Amino acid sequence: MRYTEEEFFGNKQNTQDEENIENNKNTKAISLTILTTFLKTALVLVCSVFYCFVMFCVLLPKSSAKLLESIGADETSLFCYERIYLKSKNLDDLYNLVQKSIECGQYKKTAKYINEMKNNGGYSEFCIEVNNAVICATEAKYIAYVGDLDSYLVAQEIIAEYNLGNKNKALTLALEDLNNNNIYSFGLSAYIETLDSDANVSDGTIKSTLVEIYNKTLGTKKVFEKVEERRNMVVHSSDDDKTVKILKTYTALKIENIKQKFYKALEDDVRLSETLIEIEELQEQYNELVG
Repeated sequence: MRYTEEEFFGNKQNTQDEENIENNKNTKAISLTILTTFLKTALVLVCSVFYCFVMFCVLLPKSSAKLLESIGADETSLFCYERIYLKSKNLDDLYNLVQKSIECGQYKKTAKYINEMKNNGGYSEFCIEVNNAVICATEAKYIAYVGDLDSYLVAQEIIAEYNLGNKNKALTLALEDLNNNNIYSFGLSAYIETLDSDANVSDGTIKSTLVEIYNKTLGTKKVFEKVEERRNMVVHSSDDDKTVKILKTYTALKIENIKQKFYKALEDDVRLSETLIEIEELQEQYNELVG
C-alpha cells in the first residue's frame, strides 16, 4: 500500500504524540514514587525525633525541663515539671510546678497544685525557708513582691479560680483569708483587683458587688471590721527591721487601696478622702524604705 506524503507524516506525528504521552506518564509515575518515598522517609524521621523527644522527657524530665525553658518552650516544659512532681511527690518539685503553671497561665493546674501545696504538712516550714532565702538574695525594692510566699500563693489561687469562672469560690477563698495567721496575706485584694479589671463586668455590677462584700458577715463580724483588723496588724514599729517594715507597709497599701474602692462604691466621700491621704502617706514611707 502506498501512502501520500501527508498521510505518512501524519502517522509519524501520531506515533510521536503517543510516545510523548507515554513518556509523560512514566515521568509522572517516577516523580510520584520519589515524592511518596520522600514523604514516607520524612514521616519516619519526624516520628523518630518525636519518639526520642518523648523518651527524653520521660526518662530525664529535669534535664528536659531546663532545656525546653532555655528555648522558650514553656508549655512543654510544664509537662516535664508535672512528671517530675508526680514521680517524686516532693514539695520542692511541687513548688517548681506551681511556679511554671502560673507562668504559663494554666489556671486549672495553678489552682489544683496550689491547693495541694497548702494542704501539705510541711507547707508552713517550706514557706519560711523560701522567704528567708529569697529575702537574702533580693534587693529591697523587690522584697514586697517576692518576700512572702504564702500571700503570693493565696493571691494566685484566687486569681486562678476567678479566671476559671469559679467566682464564688474565689470570693470564698478571699474572705477566708481574712482569718489567715499570716499578717502579710490579704487575698481580698487579689479578688477585688481581678474583679475590677474584668472587662466582662459592668461598672454598676462591680459597684454593687463591692457594697455587698463590704456588708457581708463573717462569723460575728462584718467584712469591713475584719479588714480594719488586718490593717491594724500591719502598723510597723521602730523595733521592726527593714524587711518587716517593707512588708508591713506594702500590705497596708494593699488594704488601704481596697478600702478606698469600698468607700467609692458606698459614695462615702469623707472616708474616701481620708483613705486617699493615708495612701499617699504610706506610699511616701514605702518609697523611703526601698529607695
